[in-house]
Amino acid sequence: MFTSPGNTAQGSHGPDKEVPMDATASRPTPDAPAAWLSTPEVARMAGRDPRTIRNLAAAGLLPVHRPGGKCKPLYLRADVERFLATGKASAN
Repeated sequence: MFTSPGNTAQGSHGPDKEVPMDATASRPTPDAPAAWLSTPEVARMAGRDPRTIRNLAAAGLLPVHRPGGKCKPLYLRADVERFLATGKASAN
C-alpha cells in the first residue's frame, strides 16, 4: 500500500491516485494512516450532518486539508477531537 518512489502513498482511492507523504503530523504516514478523517467520518463522530461539518470548515472553525491538492477534504483527527472537546480547533 505504501510506496517510497516519489515519497507517495496509495490510499483507498485506487492505484491511479496518490497522496503525498511527509514525516510531519499533518501528512499521512505508514504509522498513522487513521490520522485523517473524511467529512462523513467527522459527521459521525460529532453526531451532525456532513453539511454542518462542511459549513464549520468553510467558516474557518474546523481546519480542513487537501493533501496533494486533491479535491476531497480531509480533517486531522487531533483537530476534530480538540474541536469536539473545546469548540476550538486550534491549541491557541
